[in-house]
Formats: sequence, C-alpha cells, structure tokens
Amino acid sequence: MLTTVPSKTPGAEILLVQSRWQNICYRGAWLLEKFWLMLFGAVTVVCWHYPLFLLLTWVLPVASMLVLFGVITLWLMLFNRGDGKLIEFGVRLDNAGICIIRYGEPQFIAWSELQAYRLEPGLCWPRKFQLKLRDDSVVEFGYLCLSKHQRQQLYHELSCRLGQPLDSLS
Repeated sequence: MLTTVPSKTPGAEILLVQSRWQNICYRGAWLLEKFWLMLFGAVTVVCWHYPLFLLLTWVLPVASMLVLFGVITLWLMLFNRGDGKLIEFGVRLDNAGICIIRYGEPQFIAWSELQAYRLEPGLCWPRKFQLKLRDDSVVEFGYLCLSKHQRQQLYHELSCRLGQPLDSLS
C-alpha cells in the first residue's frame, strides 16, 4: 500500500512508506546482491556434480539464507498488520529534517547536519541514495526501497532543500 502525503506547501510534512510488495522485492534484490557468488557456486556445484563436501559448503549456506528470507517475509505478510504495524522502511521529511525509519527504528537527521546527497550508481545491482552529513559520515538506503513516484518526490524535496546532487561524496 502506497502511503504518501504530498508536499504542496513548503514545510509540509511528507511521509513516504514502503509497501509490502516493495519490501519483498527490495529484500530479494538485497539477498541476490549479497549472496550472488554463493548462488553461482551452488549452481556450479549442482551442475558439475562435484563431491558431497563441496556441495554442502555451497548449497547449505545458500539454502539457509533463502529459508531465513522466506520465514521473515512470511512473518511480515501474516503478522505485520493493523494498528501495531511496523513500518518496514519509510522516510519522513519536515521543517526540522529527514527521518529514515527502518523496521520501526527512526534515525533523525536535521537539515543543518546534511551537507549533500547523491544517487550512487550501481554496476548491475540497484543504486543507493546517499546522504552526506557534516561530520563526513554517509547514511545510505536502497534505491528500490521506495516506488518510482516516491523516489521522484524524495529527489525533488532534497533538490529543493540542498541543491543539485553531487557526483561524488568524497
């Protein structure tokens, strides 16, 4: 479910909340990004009929990650509903700053703490939004965490507040 409060006036609060489907797709892309080498190894082992110990060193870790991914996704689908629903990923923007919410845990960043932002290009995996703080730390979150409309709205708001994005945050 897409939850967006549009910003028609400066200073209005904007709340961008990830839908269930976006969460599943993002977590699947994250899983593939982190474990593509293990997946490739597992396919190689199975296809080439290597000895059992090689099969166990590749297939069991991959299978356990897929089972864990499935269990967490199933739990979110069945039990994360109603008034006590946990926000899986969200971004709230207001006059005070930007608040990034990951599984109910907010991380607030005041506008005065933000120095720059950019979209980190990915080679073959999804890009990332990066926010550079005044203390040179970088806060990042996945490009696919939000829908196309939500990404455009976030990009527009950041452009209005901080100017044009940088090519590099270094």
